[in-house]
Amino acid sequence: MRGFDEAWLKDHLAKRRTERAMPSGPVSFTLRAPFKLLNQTLKMHFGARGKYAASLSSEIASQTAHHEGQAPMSRARVTIERHSCAEPDQDGLVGGAKPLIDCLIVRSKVHPRGLGFILDDRPACLELIVRHVKAKKAEQRTTVLIEPLA
Repeated sequence: MRGFDEAWLKDHLAKRRTERAMPSGPVSFTLRAPFKLLNQTLKMHFGARGKYAASLSSEIASQTAHHEGQAPMSRARVTIERHSCAEPDQDGLVGGAKPLIDCLIVRSKVHPRGLGFILDDRPACLELIVRHVKAKKAEQRTTVLIEPLA
């Protein structure tokens, strides 16, 4: 029987990290409520705003645990659909998506709740589509689709 080979273990672990870090196809999830609009988040106390962002991040993380360890998409299209009863203003709709988008970015000091699906939210890295979908009160939710772009 051969002894323990550290070189083999090092190569094996590097191979596993590479396999796990390979970007795969689209990521999608559904939040149980429509995200808060810009006017709602601006009126929140900063502590409540932090709790709201933390709850978004944990809800997304619980639904996307099978994507953990993937490399962030360097260019991505993020489509967010807010299913709600009343149609909001376009600027309030897009501005309200910011806490949700911040949860999708790579974790950093600036974005401590980032889950690492996309590299950054700069226009060079992100194509953002935010839409309203008319829904009954019982069917309100937020759906998100993240697709890699070449």
